[in-house]
Amino acid sequence: MAVSCRVATLAAMHAALLRRSVPGLGAALLVAVVAGCGDPVPQRDAPAQAAVRVGGVSYDVQAARDLDPASAGDRSFFAGAPRAGRGLPADQVWLGVFLQAQNDSGSTRRTASGMTLVDARGHVYRSVPLGPGNDYAYRPETLGPGGTEPDPESPASSTPEQGSLVLFRVPLAAFLHGRPLELRVGPGGVRLAV
Repeated sequence: MAVSCRVATLAAMHAALLRRSVPGLGAALLVAVVAGCGDPVPQRDAPAQAAVRVGGVSYDVQAARDLDPASAGDRSFFAGAPRAGRGLPADQVWLGVFLQAQNDSGSTRRTASGMTLVDARGHVYRSVPLGPGNDYAYRPETLGPGGTEPDPESPASSTPEQGSLVLFRVPLAAFLHGRPLELRVGPGGVRLAV
């Protein structure tokens, strides 16, 4: 890893920590440090990859990024999340995995439930349930042939992430250094890189 990438990784860690104490300062620090890097900056979004298929439904991670309930841009993703758990200690981060599912079969199929996230050390993180009032949340549902989740006309499809949200609470160290992260889909735990 080049020196500038190490600096960018450290800046990302400091930005995440500062964001909890002084909103906006962490992002400003990250931009200032990364702007001086000559090497490509590691991206927080999930890399492009082939979808995985489980029970006739294809699942594809559109994006994965840290979320901040205090940020105006992220606040709506937390609708229906338990209020008591929104504030995190400085050593934890909210990770949003934005997912698309499509029924590739010729018959009606149910999408998977019980998704988990696993870091490189094998630590397993369960998704945080989001209430029925959250327009962005991934929910198991029945899809007709060719049907997709999120629905193309839904709010979740209109975000830059273009996927339904599966929310996780993970240690900052796992977010920064526990890569690759894997989303495990369905009862067999089919793995999808995040």
